[in-house]
Amino acid sequence: MFHDGRRIGLDSVPGWPQPALAFRAAKLPAVSAELPIPPGAEYVIDDDACLRCHQGYATRYLHAAHQSLPAGQSCETCHGPGSQHIETQGRTPGLIFDYPSMTPVQRSEACAACHETNACGPNSDWRTSVHMHADVACTDCHTIHSLPPPDSAAARALRRQGRYTVVEADDCFRCHTEMVDLKRIAGPHQIGSAGFQCIDCHDPLGMIRETSRQELCLACHQSGTPTMAWHSSLHSIAGVACTDCHEPHPRKHRHAPSELLEHDAGQLTRAAMSVRQPDACYRCHPKIFAMSGLPSRHPIQEGKMTCSDCHDAHGQAEHGLREPILNDVCYRCHGDKQGPFTYDHPPVTEDCSICHQAHGSINDHLLHQPTSFLCLRCHAGHRSEHRPLDGRVLVKTQQALYGNCSQCHTQVHGSDFINSTLRGRGLTR
Repeated sequence: MFHDGRRIGLDSVPGWPQPALAFRAAKLPAVSAELPIPPGAEYVIDDDACLRCHQGYATRYLHAAHQSLPAGQSCETCHGPGSQHIETQGRTPGLIFDYPSMTPVQRSEACAACHETNACGPNSDWRTSVHMHADVACTDCHTIHSLPPPDSAAARALRRQGRYTVVEADDCFRCHTEMVDLKRIAGPHQIGSAGFQCIDCHDPLGMIRETSRQELCLACHQSGTPTMAWHSSLHSIAGVACTDCHEPHPRKHRHAPSELLEHDAGQLTRAAMSVRQPDACYRCHPKIFAMSGLPSRHPIQEGKMTCSDCHDAHGQAEHGLREPILNDVCYRCHGDKQGPFTYDHPPVTEDCSICHQAHGSINDHLLHQPTSFLCLRCHAGHRSEHRPLDGRVLVKTQQALYGNCSQCHTQVHGSDFINSTLRGRGLTR
């Protein structure tokens, strides 16, 4: 769970499953701070005065992205008015912006003076960002004096090596240490492999790019994959995104090399972005979660089957089934009920759900009602004008005929054997 409680999973909250909100853009209040400008300080607009003491920074700065600022304004643009700092030759602290002693919000305010309104990136949202609320300043991730300009030869060389990013994965791992396995362990979305970087899904402010929840996935997972018809699927129509079910940060415990024993040594397996079933499904389908705990149910809790055995999350069929009709889904496991039979039971061939509730029931065999009541929905039973069963003299007959219909009619799904007494209509054997 994240420090602000946004990650909510089935196994972390008792009772009903809750939606997983971890991979959605957070909406947070804006923050701001006053810059620590010394009283009476004025802008000198003289970079040469800075170079007398700070030659090392200036040398790197000449090849940095910020060197494109107008001449004479570069140093004080970020460091504030420097008249008093120059007069005391830096002997008195606090007379110019001292970034190590400034709060994270103040350090970011200095950057926002230019970047909040320009086109460098989504910096106008930094005040409401996750990073800002976690006390992460711009300078904690970005290098100010040494990043090459985007058009420079140095930047082009870094791009060829796949290393020219304002923020690289290793910068993120300094705080997000739990994510380092995404780079260390092989996987289809391994950081650094196939060009994947943290900023493909997260912007530098720590916010989730909305396109990374679906569009980024479909850019690769198109023809020939289970998602080729995703846009017309039931989940897509309902507004479900890929990351609502698939874990963008798959977790798999891996021993550190120093912890490996001889019999543990071997190639690490790939960490796929598989769906954790059935927990992921229960987050949106709490009614099914409840039904799966009823006395008569499919063995999902026992781990013998999963939701995807019957449902295709990327499919277009009714109820997201893996087959065009429900019966074909049931026959994949219950082939003995398929027939064809010489004497069939019409409701069985029409729709299994007429009698059965697939997700769970309080009645035996996943039935909607106890057997006798279920049969009486369609059958008159053993009543007729010539054979009433309401009299006291026929109490024992009532008990026999209105007990459990399947005691006599055992082959309710169909039979190939004729019954001479019932003329083939009784499905008794």
